[in-house]
Amino acid sequence: MHKIITLLFCLCLIGGCAKSNNAASDTNTKYIGYVEAIINNNSTVSSEIPFDYDLSVTKDSKGQYVYEVTISNPKQAMYNVEMMVIDVSKVGSENIFPSIGVIDEEQFNLIPFQSNAQRGFYAALACNGVSDVPQFTLNVFVVYRDYSGLNETRIFFNLDAEYAADVAAPAEGKVLNEVGTDETPANDENNDENGEGDDTEDYSEDDYYEDGYYNEYGEWVEGESY
Repeated sequence: MHKIITLLFCLCLIGGCAKSNNAASDTNTKYIGYVEAIINNNSTVSSEIPFDYDLSVTKDSKGQYVYEVTISNPKQAMYNVEMMVIDVSKVGSENIFPSIGVIDEEQFNLIPFQSNAQRGFYAALACNGVSDVPQFTLNVFVVYRDYSGLNETRIFFNLDAEYAADVAAPAEGKVLNEVGTDETPANDENNDENGEGDDTEDYSEDDYYEDGYYNEYGEWVEGESY
């Protein structure tokens, strides 16, 4: 009898390991399938996105750029939500892309005006990742089901990320003046709206001569001054 109980216990352990291995295999298959779905989508954006999304980028103490993609404010009930974010520059590498709900045992739901994390209902979901450069593009994939769990919806969108403080600003063009400096000549009365002046000098009533005078156009007029 003791031998039979021991044998049954061993069989249960073996069965549990087999189920665990099968679950891991299914998860890996799903993960790979989602990566391929994002790549095959060719950065096409879904026409309707039933939630809000946001991106933030910070710089950590190691000099790496940490990004966070958040989805929130669902416009419809979204059950069993799964989300994955891919850095386009890392496609084809052995990097593990950030995700939520894909390899987790926990189920995540986004329902309008409902938030109870203990029951699996969240106000927002977020994926975090790291980039070595301050500018990069992210492909985001979100999949969810309806209440029955039978109908699946897939959403794709893209985000151009940058850490502004470390992105070099383009050099601004400068206008050279007549002496070749990089200072733009100040506008005066004779400069037009483009900053370009004419060759007409300024004349006034003080420009008086006994045998003639300069008129308002800078032309010499014989005779008495006006």
